[in-house]
Amino acid sequence: MATRRSTVVSWRRTRATGLLASVVAAGGLWQGGCRQDNDGLDGLKDPVAQETDRGGSSGSGEGGRGGGGSRGRGSANGGNDGVSASGGSGGGGNGSSAVGGGAGGAGAMGGQDPDGPRPPDEGVADGGLPAVDAEPAPPESAALAEDLVLYLRFDDGTLGMPRDLSAHRHVATLVDASPGEVTGAGKFGGGLELSGGPLGGFVRIENSATFAPAWTALTVSAWVMLPGDGEGASGTGTIVARRASGTQGQLFALRIVDGKANGLLNSGNGYRVNLTDSSALPTNVWVHLALTFDSAQAALYINGRQAGIVPYQLPLPPDVSPVIVGGNEVDRPLAVAERLAARLDEIAVHHRALTIAEIEDLAGGVRPSVR
Repeated sequence: MATRRSTVVSWRRTRATGLLASVVAAGGLWQGGCRQDNDGLDGLKDPVAQETDRGGSSGSGEGGRGGGGSRGRGSANGGNDGVSASGGSGGGGNGSSAVGGGAGGAGAMGGQDPDGPRPPDEGVADGGLPAVDAEPAPPESAALAEDLVLYLRFDDGTLGMPRDLSAHRHVATLVDASPGEVTGAGKFGGGLELSGGPLGGFVRIENSATFAPAWTALTVSAWVMLPGDGEGASGTGTIVARRASGTQGQLFALRIVDGKANGLLNSGNGYRVNLTDSSALPTNVWVHLALTFDSAQAALYINGRQAGIVPYQLPLPPDVSPVIVGGNEVDRPLAVAERLAARLDEIAVHHRALTIAEIEDLAGGVRPSVR
């Protein structure tokens, strides 16, 4: 029986210890218990993106063969009166997500397998390596699909364009890249692997009647893995954003600024939200980020924990601009800056503010259900 192998990348919760948040009004400053932070907005109008170095490589060790018995299958005890021959240990590979080879199976001599006969290669991958199961398919929630207007899982493989799995089925197009160039391992199944830099690929989702009206509530969320050496992340790039045509800013944006999580609302307006966490995100692990807005306040979440919140009441005005994943449009269509170097998965936009419990569900691995 063929067994799928994959490298399982773990992630840890990152507790945000302090968040810089500001809401700037024409006549003064609203502060959510934090000092003003307007840094990082200038880059939204600069078409020259910053490149972020990639780091890390994965490898896997080889498990040895059971001496004198069948190839690795766990630790079979040699039967009733038999003598077991132990297999050798596999050496770990190099890299941030290396998986060491497991122990080679024991070969039973003179006895029977207590579980009965099995196919000779069951549980054994090519080359005698113990199989590593893919991360189990996560649970799905119908509640998380309510008011879902954009949902990209990136499970389409190297031959297909990303598909919007929300009920609206928006058209998503890869720009400056082919599917084979940006398809990688995601948090669940496939993912989008972006190289960043001035010519890095991105995804464009065209405007529709769903996006066009004014928005009085919003949630933008994503899984992101940033490259690096295992220390804190660095560099700047945009995960998902939508341009404000009239002000040349962003209606909304979920970003990485100097390695830190950032959320923007109405960035080209004098009255805007600019939330930036004070700690750099970890690298080479999956981190869940979310930005919410409910016409009363805006909040930024990291791995399900609320990292900061500020009062904000200005709706997002009507517009005809597209949604961009992996960068943001600046002063004209297809002039995309802040192209991100990262792995992305589970990009979701809701036309409502998810509750804290729902954000925790997303960060815990629950996905919106799709039809």
